[in-house]
Amino acid sequence: MREVVQGDVTSRLAFCCADARRASKAVREGLHPRKDTLPTFERFEEAQTACSERIVVIDAYASGAAGYDWRSHAPPEALCNVAPYRPPVAIGAAGGIVTRRQGAETEVLLIFRRGLWDLPKGKGKKNENARQCALREAREELGVREVRLGPPLGATVYGYDVHTRRGGYAYAVKTTHWFHMTTTAERFIPQAEEDITDVAWFAWDEAVRRTGFEVFRRHMMRIRGRIA
Repeated sequence: MREVVQGDVTSRLAFCCADARRASKAVREGLHPRKDTLPTFERFEEAQTACSERIVVIDAYASGAAGYDWRSHAPPEALCNVAPYRPPVAIGAAGGIVTRRQGAETEVLLIFRRGLWDLPKGKGKKNENARQCALREAREELGVREVRLGPPLGATVYGYDVHTRRGGYAYAVKTTHWFHMTTTAERFIPQAEEDITDVAWFAWDEAVRRTGFEVFRRHMMRIRGRIA
């Protein structure tokens, strides 16, 4: 799903090459990439190519909240996959930022899932490109066919733990490609099998405030000038 340009990504994560000893020590002391001359990357694909041993995933937002630049110091609480070590794996997804005009206001369509307001999105299927995935997921989660696909709006990157087929854990690095979408539908059927219980329009600023994931909020603010 290589559908976005390099500068069009809002990422919560950064990546650092480390051997097993440094990764184990980082659980207690964090990482000091510049001091220890450890290769660091903002793109997971670059880290995969360059790192011969372990890739430590850094939550750049958590590092910043603790008062550090992750390039110089990533404290233990900003390390995502070291206690114990879970190898990072790439996950591809796509979704839609669905808007409409109401007078002078731009409104955004949000879904309510598992206690949080969210944007319609989902993982890609085999042989499905990002545009196909985004449109399918938006239609399924909103429960309508009347969704029109527009131009790409960049991507977001964040992570979470996942089970492996062998019963262990890995750390998912999820890249979600976003597209501008519109709809003429007035009623929606939330996708119950995805635990979606509500669909609602919100004014742009209110939608940003309500969206339950910080990386999505930052991306929405970043692209606001294109569609709001």
